[in-house]
Amino acid sequence: MSASVERAAELLLARRRAGQPAGPLPAEIAPTTEAEGAAVQVALARLRVALPPAGFKSGATTARVLA
Repeated sequence: MSASVERAAELLLARRRAGQPAGPLPAEIAPTTEAEGAAVQVALARLRVALPPAGFKSGATTARVLA
């Protein structure tokens, strides 16, 4: 797992615990592919001791996704 995936998951968890909005993530650690995004979600689930995750919520509202 890449360092940026771990850093992104750690930042998301810190924001969650502080009651802050999740994003956007800093460009240097933001996932750039679907695979990286999924890896961040799994890393976050691992940090929350919630593995295996039951599923992931997707904000699938773009025209590309809806097509």
